[in-house]
Amino acid sequence: MHCENLVFPGLTADGGDAEYLKTSERALIKLENGVEPKDVAPLADAGITAYRAVQKAAPLAKPGTKALLIGMGGLGHIAVQLLREFGNSDIIAMDTNEERLKLAVDYGADENVLVKDGMIEEVLHLSEDKGVDLIIDLVGIDQTHEDSMKMLKKGGSYFVVGYGGALHVPSLNIINNEVNIVGSLVGNYNQLYELMKLHAKGKIHLHSTSYPLSEANEVLKMLDEGKINGRTVLVPG
Repeated sequence: MHCENLVFPGLTADGGDAEYLKTSERALIKLENGVEPKDVAPLADAGITAYRAVQKAAPLAKPGTKALLIGMGGLGHIAVQLLREFGNSDIIAMDTNEERLKLAVDYGADENVLVKDGMIEEVLHLSEDKGVDLIIDLVGIDQTHEDSMKMLKKGGSYFVVGYGGALHVPSLNIINNEVNIVGSLVGNYNQLYELMKLHAKGKIHLHSTSYPLSEANEVLKMLDEGKINGRTVLVPG
């Protein structure tokens, strides 16, 4: 992610919405027997993004702590499983969609909170009115930034993964509460390799659907309307 000669498909080079994508041998992962590319494609983006963030947060996810994961979409449903695998926190899942919250519980979340009036108080109640020990924000808009600072325990850690908003926190609040604000960007080759091994062992499950590349416009419309649950893969040919 921090390479001086960065090549990032879809950003600095042509991306995956094409019949062919040029890459390097160093970027290839050998698939287990019987595994199709379309079955694991989301691991190379959503998967390693969640993996890197959870790997940073996991040492703090000790028994007796509370972890809040915001956003149970393509990244969130993977992050819940990874935090259950690597950490020992009680996991609270938060989302605007009840179906995605149900999926999060199926994948290991202990509690779920629907985004609505009173949700901050609900999270505080679940954390004995002290606030949660760590938050992984997979949405990253102005509202989730603002709300997270109200739900985070003193000495807690806030991991920002989603983006689009701006985080405004008075410096005195950071000092007095000794909160940690940590950014996390995608993931690297080793993390993808490790994640693929977890998937092969049945530790991590992907909630995904696939469509032919010819239906890309229809799928993008579904995505824009919030009708995609988990991840969707476009398959050429």
